[in-house]
Amino acid sequence: MLVEKILVANRGEIACRVIKTIQDMGFTAVAIFSEADKHSLHVKLADESIEIGPAESNQSYLNIERIIQAAKQIQADAIHPGYGFLSENSDFAQRCKREKLIFIGPTPDAIKLMGSKSLSKAAMIEAGVPCIPGYQGEDQSDERLIEEASKIGFPLMVKAAAGGGGRGMRKVVAPHLLPEALQSARSEALSGFGSAELILEKAIESGRHIEIQILADSFGHCIHLGERDCSLQRRHQKVIEESPSPLDRASLREKMGRAAIKAAESCQYIGAGTVEFLVDDDLTFYFLEMNTRIQVEHPVTELVTNVDIVEQQIRIAIGEPLRLKQHDIELKGHAIEARLYAEDPVNNYMPQSGPVILWKAPSGKGIRVDTGIEQGQAITPFYDPMIAKIIGYGESRTQAIRYLTNALRNTHLCGIKTNRDFLIELLEADYVREGQFDTSTLQSKDIINDLIEPQHEMEQLTIAALIQTEPSTLEYQSMTGPQYIFLTLDDMLFKVELQPIKCSSDVSHYTVNVYNQYNGEEELYFSSEATLWSKSENCAEITFDNIRTRYFYAFEQDNIWISNRQFSGVVSLHKAEHLVTESHSGQLTAPMDGKVIHISTYIGEDVVKGQTLAIIDAMKIEHPIQAPFDGSITGIHISANQQVKNKQLLITLAEED
Repeated sequence: MLVEKILVANRGEIACRVIKTIQDMGFTAVAIFSEADKHSLHVKLADESIEIGPAESNQSYLNIERIIQAAKQIQADAIHPGYGFLSENSDFAQRCKREKLIFIGPTPDAIKLMGSKSLSKAAMIEAGVPCIPGYQGEDQSDERLIEEASKIGFPLMVKAAAGGGGRGMRKVVAPHLLPEALQSARSEALSGFGSAELILEKAIESGRHIEIQILADSFGHCIHLGERDCSLQRRHQKVIEESPSPLDRASLREKMGRAAIKAAESCQYIGAGTVEFLVDDDLTFYFLEMNTRIQVEHPVTELVTNVDIVEQQIRIAIGEPLRLKQHDIELKGHAIEARLYAEDPVNNYMPQSGPVILWKAPSGKGIRVDTGIEQGQAITPFYDPMIAKIIGYGESRTQAIRYLTNALRNTHLCGIKTNRDFLIELLEADYVREGQFDTSTLQSKDIINDLIEPQHEMEQLTIAALIQTEPSTLEYQSMTGPQYIFLTLDDMLFKVELQPIKCSSDVSHYTVNVYNQYNGEEELYFSSEATLWSKSENCAEITFDNIRTRYFYAFEQDNIWISNRQFSGVVSLHKAEHLVTESHSGQLTAPMDGKVIHISTYIGEDVVKGQTLAIIDAMKIEHPIQAPFDGSITGIHISANQQVKNKQLLITLAEED
């Protein structure tokens, strides 16, 4: 079949990345987009594009009928699904086949088999691939699962059979906690994957999560592209990925590579895929699952092998044999990737949405950035909160980490809180630099707290005050006395006193005194000197603490967003409502834009502190709304399936006398 036009059934950074290779190969790239994405970067990069529905993913990017109609209308010959959404949906692959559209991925049967943790595990056991002890049977009753759990022993993992990405996954450390874990895992699995089926596995608490990238064509040839280490995970979500693994054991790589090929051959796999393993302290490895698509972390493999995996996917799908042989694959250098998310690490990693007022991506030697955003667009609550993948590549692991850390320091986004500073702190931790970590490392509260401990408060307040004040105003104030600006940072009120020492038309030097404001009382927080050297629309050059540096900034209503190489944050001009602590006001508001998927209380109910009153779904994650104190429900201002905005009032309750 002659292929000229390929439709990308996805959005964001993976759509942009796939579009680039499609165009590099000389094909026409077609984008689809929802109403929320009509101004998105992937739409601008594509040669052609077509709208497929409203913002909600089940009416757009998950709507098989609309995507097929779009492909036929625009006369596409093939469809690349990217990752997520319909990439591992066997019905979608089957529908493409029926409509004579080339699906750039494996066969529907392979997707169906490997999409089920229970079926795939049974197949791997039959094929002789090592698997973690557990239960993956058809009997899904609580009684049977509890019985099997007692045989496996604790701790154990409850996993969604049809899931991935940490959704529907619970670690259970004791028998009495299992019933609640089963209930919550089923709910999240059904919501996320349309299936409530669960499996149980023995928990390997200090293992390495290592995956093998494979390529297989329709002529029976299958090779692997080495390993990726994805052990740095938070809530079972990958944070940092690298290739090769810090273990860097050639013999282990070869054994796992052969096992991955055996896994692929057992289901007549065709295309690009990833076989995931868990490796224990004794370097014994166990099959976890096989992802029948391109992975988020594929760039690190591309950099160390110099193989364009998307290109290989397309070539295999259109019937070409693999030109690569196993002896052609040699890992050169080291690559490490960080996932930049729109989330607030200090606030329990709550997903963020809002406008991208300023965006400066890093560039230079040893740096690759895969992103789907640009300045001026918005991060919406409808999709995954990943903003970009930033990758460092060097001759050694040390150099790759240095490139990546420096790249993150030169990444600036204003308008939305991100995990950038958390990633920098993580990369500078000794256990990361030395490669001494496993899947349990980021489960430690002490380690997490160290990584997100607030820093640079004095600098943020000083810079915000200076940015807010024009140089001409300072020149005037040098004759009339100090100027006072009231700012809030993390719900704390501060008074900033600016006393110009020497001001001119181009340089302003001043003394700054910052006072805490406690219930109308004032206490000196710190004193310093600072110099404003220059200031343009979004960048100011300032000396603080004797260090002269550039600060990028942007204004959004009463907020002043600031980012430099050391920190990124937001300071607000003082307004009284900023100081209201909602958790003690009895007024529970939405922590982000999202959708109400469950309300578990009623007016008049007596509730206890920590009780879940409702659940909000945002950016593919469920967030419980919990009672902040013992009390009685006095109002419910939402309904199930309602879309809510950040800070919208949800529930009110009166505190118990």
